[in-house]
This record gives sequence, C-alpha cells and structure tokens, in this order.
Amino acid sequence: MSSKAVFTGVDRSDPNASPIDIYRRRDNHATATASILETLSEQAGFQPKEHGLYSNNDPFLAFKTNVKEFEFFNHMGSQTLYMSVHGGLEELKTEITRRYSPISRIGREPPSRAHLMASAFLEQIPSTADQALSGTWSLAVVALHTEDDNYTRVDISSVDVYIHVNEDGSVAIPPQEASLSEDSFEILYGGFLHNAESLSEAYPKVDLKTVLDNLTTRQSRGNGVRRLGSGHACHTESEPTKSRRPQGLYRLSQLIMDMDA
Repeated sequence: MSSKAVFTGVDRSDPNASPIDIYRRRDNHATATASILETLSEQAGFQPKEHGLYSNNDPFLAFKTNVKEFEFFNHMGSQTLYMSVHGGLEELKTEITRRYSPISRIGREPPSRAHLMASAFLEQIPSTADQALSGTWSLAVVALHTEDDNYTRVDISSVDVYIHVNEDGSVAIPPQEASLSEDSFEILYGGFLHNAESLSEAYPKVDLKTVLDNLTTRQSRGNGVRRLGSGHACHTESEPTKSRRPQGLYRLSQLIMDMDA
C-alpha cells in the first residue's frame, strides 16, 4: 500500500491558535481536521512516511475505519467504480479524471478536483524497475478540502491498478479493468465547537503541512531500492484481472527485506 495526502482550498488557520481554538473557530478547522486525522492514523498504525511501503493494506483499512467511526465526521457514502483502461499512463489518468466523483451532501456541489486527484494517484506509480515489480498496486489518496464558507470535507480514495515491468526496465500500464474506491466525509462543525476542550485533549494540535507529509509514502527513488540482478528471479503474472489481490507492492517490500537481510 502506497499513500499520498493532498489539500485543496485555502487554509485560513491561525498558526498561533491554541489547541482549543482550532476546534472553537471554523476558520481553524482545516488544522483541527488534520490533527484528528493524525491521531487516527497513529492509532491504526498507518504512518506511510515513517513506514514506507506496507506489506499489506490492513493499516490503511484500519485508518479508514477509524475515520468512519469518528463521531464528528459524517460519512456521506462509499462507492467503487471500475475503469476500462486501454493502456498507458495518460489513458489511466483520463479514466480517473472522468470517473472521480466523490459523494456530496444533497444541495452542495463541491469544486471539481478530479485532475488534481488523478495526478496524486499517478505520482505514486514508479517509472522504472528500480522501484517496481509487475503486479497489482494499491494506491491511496487522503484528501482534505476546504471551501470559501469554511466547509471542510475529507475524501479517502484508492486505485488498484496492474503495472507491468518491461524487459528494458520501463514500467507500463497494460489494458485492464482497474478500480477506484471512494469514501467521503464532511465535518460536523457543531461537534467541534461544542466539544473543543475534550477534542483538544484527545487530538493534539498538529499543523496541516506536517500531517500531509506524514500521510505520504516516501518515494523509493534513491532510497536504496536496487535493480533486480540475474541472481534474483521474479515470477510475474501475464494477465491482469479484476479479482487479483493487490500484491505488487507487497512483493516489492518483501524483496527489499530479503535483499537487505
């Protein structure tokens, strides 16, 4: 499991606001929301910056469950969409952009962020065999959005996509049916305002930039991931299918541990 965190909108948070005031004042709620996400991710053991590539997606699923169960995040819904990709990164980006449509509260139309989200997914795809093995990769994006009236929401999305490493070491996206899963949440401001003291104690203040950084997997480029030599055989499946369990990242992580042992 790989992850990237993004923020859109304008962060009006006062950097000098007290821990209680980040919950009491709506213009500080981007920081308040980020602070809650930080604690929920720590509780789930989902710390992509520190851990790197996860050998399975259990921590991510635990984090998503924590977000769903947080009483002042209103879960607006979930959906899984399938994308017919004819092949190539640009085709995948086009399909994600076309299909990305997080659930919104009735009567509210959020600004379009599809291009930004598509880029956030594609930035996690490795470019050479130095960083990848053929297989299905799971890519997650945690997005915190604000709007002009301080309306704040969180979208947690993931894409499962099969990548193939060519003999020349380049990475390709073959024709396939990839999947895009989305969960959407809106912040219940009244809960923040009326429970500011207890929330500030349970979810300590952390600045937005730090949280975005902590929820983003470090890129493997230059971090010691070595190209497979002739002494390291690798089995790769020939045909991607929708039902195949994500495993490319898991196998890469295991290989790195084996090589460094």
